[in-house]
Amino acid sequence: MELPEETRDAHQVAVKLLARREHSTQELRRKLSSRGFSNESIDAAVSSLQEADLVSDTRYVEVFVRSRINRGDGPVKVLASLRERGIGDELIEQFLTYDDLFWVDRAERVIEKKFGPQPVVDDEIDSEDWGKRARFLAGRGFGAEIIYRSLGPQHG
Repeated sequence: MELPEETRDAHQVAVKLLARREHSTQELRRKLSSRGFSNESIDAAVSSLQEADLVSDTRYVEVFVRSRINRGDGPVKVLASLRERGIGDELIEQFLTYDDLFWVDRAERVIEKKFGPQPVVDDEIDSEDWGKRARFLAGRGFGAEIIYRSLGPQHG
């Protein structure tokens, strides 16, 4: 059975998109829809890509989480980004289950990269500098508890 021309075109566009980087199925559907393909063609193209294992939300989440963690994003930001891309909480939990020590370590690395090494205990961080670092971490998607644990007590 031969696919209708529009479905073939949608399939080709999707393969080109996937050649550049992984996409979630919802992301792929949205991009195909924005290019004017019908829902029927999109459904058929995405289904055939899933059957051929060319598109996989599991693989997408795995790559996305690793990439965002390496980029310096915290758990709140990664979670929000995945939800925005149509990924369900169950799949997110599979790949975003790190303990607090992991996130504290990541936060400390991000801070050191941005601000340099943290002062030794005797060279207390003043409240202005502490606040600047805390706001930076919050913007990167680290929660309050992780921020407090990574920066230590506020002085000044």
